[in-house]
Amino acid sequence: MSRALSCPTLAGVIASAFALSTALPIASTAVASPVAKTSVSRAVSGHGSRVARGETPCSAGQGYAVKAWIIAYGPGGTDGHAFMMLRNIGETQRHFHSITLMAGQALTFGTWGNREDGQGIYLNLEGHFFHKSGAYGNNVALSKNMCLGDFQWLRDNLEYYNEWSTTRNCSTFAAAIWNQLIAPGRVVDPDDGVWDGVDTPTRLAHSIDNYDELVDVDNLPNPPDSKVKRFRDPGNVDQVSPSSLEGSGGSSG
Repeated sequence: MSRALSCPTLAGVIASAFALSTALPIASTAVASPVAKTSVSRAVSGHGSRVARGETPCSAGQGYAVKAWIIAYGPGGTDGHAFMMLRNIGETQRHFHSITLMAGQALTFGTWGNREDGQGIYLNLEGHFFHKSGAYGNNVALSKNMCLGDFQWLRDNLEYYNEWSTTRNCSTFAAAIWNQLIAPGRVVDPDDGVWDGVDTPTRLAHSIDNYDELVDVDNLPNPPDSKVKRFRDPGNVDQVSPSSLEGSGGSSG
């Protein structure tokens, strides 16, 4: 069962679109300084992937530790939601900001703008709404096996992506994380080449759908309420308030 989800609230977006349209293309591989604590827009624009910049944290022969998915549900217009999922595919437990993943366990994470606990990154909220209300049906997704170096980079740099706005929303976040983790070749674009400064889950879903390596994601982890978290910074990851769990997940912004 699918539900109409609305990630960004785009009132007033067109007025700011021109200023944002000067951002560099998402697929740029220009050499950039190491990622600093800054806006998601910088993480997307002009950074390409770490591999394209010569940053390869995975040593030769290092086995895969975690599998990552970028998942987008975009029924049209500004409706939809986009997020990431991680699954531990190794035999050793992995720790991701207060959540322990035993072998085979998974979590979701994405940005939200309308939850009681503030704007930014939430852990496991998508899984909660998937099982509560059947959200995120008919999604499109890509996946990638990650070595331990990839996983550690993501965990250690997550705080740099902890923001949400109408123009830099859940689709911007998911694309930024994905594009930092992959080698050149499967870069995704949350505005699908329109370059009007408006990122949407529908545009991201169309960008993902251009690839032949699409994967089916018909289930998400089902976390207890105690495992749904609000990520503020590495030392401040809290269980969400009950009001953040209310509703159907029908809007993240």
